[in-house]
Amino acid sequence: MTQEFVLLQCFSCKMFQVHIKKKTKKFECKVCGAKQSYKHIFGISKQAKDLRQICGEYNEKRIIEEEQHIEKQVKQKQKQKEEDKVLDIKEEEKINKGEESIWKEFEEEEVEEGDLYQKMIKPHEREEKKRKTEKSKRCKEKEEKQIKRQITSKTQTIKLLKEKEKQEEKQEEKQEEINDIEEILALFENNSQKIKDEKVEENQENKNIQKPLNLKNEENKQTKSPIKLSTIFQTMKQTTSQNPEEDEFLFGGNEEEDNIKKKTKSIWDDF
Repeated sequence: MTQEFVLLQCFSCKMFQVHIKKKTKKFECKVCGAKQSYKHIFGISKQAKDLRQICGEYNEKRIIEEEQHIEKQVKQKQKQKEEDKVLDIKEEEKINKGEESIWKEFEEEEVEEGDLYQKMIKPHEREEKKRKTEKSKRCKEKEEKQIKRQITSKTQTIKLLKEKEKQEEKQEEKQEEINDIEEILALFENNSQKIKDEKVEENQENKNIQKPLNLKNEENKQTKSPIKLSTIFQTMKQTTSQNPEEDEFLFGGNEEEDNIKKKTKSIWDDF
């Protein structure tokens, strides 16, 4: 059975990731570890490489959108800060000139002295306002730090995911190479076994061919009767008993030569 891979998105960290398809339709996030079920499948394939490429593209787009959204928020907060600073400067200028600010008119106490209403300025109002501005600045700084941390953490998670994907791809390539080597070795073993079987069959055939030849040789040996010594002696006697006339030409036994020798005797022969 071939495995199928699925492209999913985590609901907590919103990271796209590739998982093996399961019958339970549940998975665990590789980044945050949240356990969840399949809500939306963004892609299915039998090869993980294709889905990983798509996953990387989706994560990059999502990060770009989040960064743009964060930049907008930061710009809005900066505008608010600038507007607040302008208002604070205007109020300070009014206070320095001796004019009453709009915000203090609603917080003033009225003191009756006859028919006149004397307006009094509270001495602690400025300190409270400073405290509020300092608190707001601190809160904004904390928010900015949190946003920066989120951005850095997301970039780090993306780097880790890319490294994991590269490692998985390397492992898959190694496994494919190992499988190829195993297939080659199996083919080599099969061929060697076939060659051995063929050799064994040839040897058996040669043995089967040699058996009848050996049997024939043994039968021929058995049929041949041994030569007796008596027969050898008889043949020798027959050859010796033949007339020597047949061999006169070889040994020089002619009568004409003898007569010639008798006629040509000299006086010196007696000596």
